[in-house]
Amino acid sequence: MNGEHRKAAAVIAFFTLVFLWTPLWSDGLFAPADITASIPLLREPGGPEKAKNPIGSDVVLQILPFLEFNKRELAAGRIPLWNPYAAGGAPHLANYQSALFSLWTVPFYLVSLRTALIVSCFLKLFASGFLTYLFLRRIGLSLWTAVSGGVLFMFSGNQTLWLHWHNPALAVTLPASAWCCERLIQAKGRSWAAAAGLTAVWIIGILAGHPETFYFCSLALGAYLVFRLTAWPENRAMIRRVVGVLAVCTVIALAAGAVQWIPFTEYLANSAELHNEERRAVLPGLSWSALALQLAPDLFGNPVTPYDHYTITNYNELNSAYTGAVSYLLLGACPRIDGRTLIAAGRSVVVA
Repeated sequence: MNGEHRKAAAVIAFFTLVFLWTPLWSDGLFAPADITASIPLLREPGGPEKAKNPIGSDVVLQILPFLEFNKRELAAGRIPLWNPYAAGGAPHLANYQSALFSLWTVPFYLVSLRTALIVSCFLKLFASGFLTYLFLRRIGLSLWTAVSGGVLFMFSGNQTLWLHWHNPALAVTLPASAWCCERLIQAKGRSWAAAAGLTAVWIIGILAGHPETFYFCSLALGAYLVFRLTAWPENRAMIRRVVGVLAVCTVIALAAGAVQWIPFTEYLANSAELHNEERRAVLPGLSWSALALQLAPDLFGNPVTPYDHYTITNYNELNSAYTGAVSYLLLGACPRIDGRTLIAAGRSVVVA
C-alpha cells in the first residue's frame, strides 16, 4: 500500500471510529434490542412496553437470531439447512438472509455478539469508503476528492440506516467491482489480478445475504461498463478480450455461489409470496416531495417521533439515497467533468 492509500485508509478509519464511538465505549449492545419490549413474552418486568424506534425489528427478530443459529449449528458440526424454530420449521440456508456463508458474518462466528456487531459495522463502513476511494483514484480523481467521495458514500443513507442489515455489505460490491473492472480495462484485459479480484468480489456478493442489492449493483456496473467500453469502438480486440474475461469471472462466481442461490431459487419458486397477486402489484412511486429529504431527512418525521413506519415508503426506504447537503456543497466546489472529458482521460490511460 503506497503512502496515499495509507493516508486515505487512516482518514476513513478515523471517521468510522468516530461514528462508532458510542457503541465502542458503552456497555450496551449495538442493536435495537429494546424492540423486544413490544413482545410480552420477552418484556422485562417494569421495563418499557414499546421500542423507541420500531423500524429495526427485522434486525432483532430475524437477522441476529439467524446469525446466532448459524453459529450454534456450525459449532455443533452441522450445516443449518433447516430452522426448526420458525413456526413449524422452515428452510434456513435457502431463505438467503441467513447469510450462512457470507464473509461479513464471520465475526459473529468468532467473537461475542457485542464485539461482532461493532466489528461487522466497522468493516462495512470502512470497506464502503476505502473501495470507493480506490475506484475514484483509479479513474483519475485527486487524492482528497477521492477520499471525500469515499466518506460521503460510507455515510450515505443506504450505508448507515441499513447498517445492521445485509444491504450495506452488498453495496460494497459496486465500488469494489468498478475498481476491479477499471484495472482490467486499463490493462487491456490482461490483468489476472484484476480478474481474480473481480471474481472474488462477486462471489462475496452472491453469498452476502441480500440478492436484491446485488442485482441492482450489477445493473449499475453493467451500465458503467457499457459506457466505458463503447468509448473505444475502434479497439474491438481489446473489447472482446475484456468481455471474455468478464464472462469467465461471471461463470466462476455463479458456480462458487451456487451453494446459496440454487436452494434460494427452489425455495422462491415454491413460496406463497411469489404467487400473492396483491404483493406482486406495482408499488407506488416516490413523490416529488421526497426530493426534499436529500437536504432534510426528518422533514416528514422519523421513527422516534409519530411516523407511519409500516408503509412501503418508510423512513429507511425514503432516505436510502441521502448523501447530505455537504455533498452538494463539495460538488459545487469541484471542477466540472463532463462525459467527453472522462472518456478522453480513460482513452489516454488505456492507450498509454
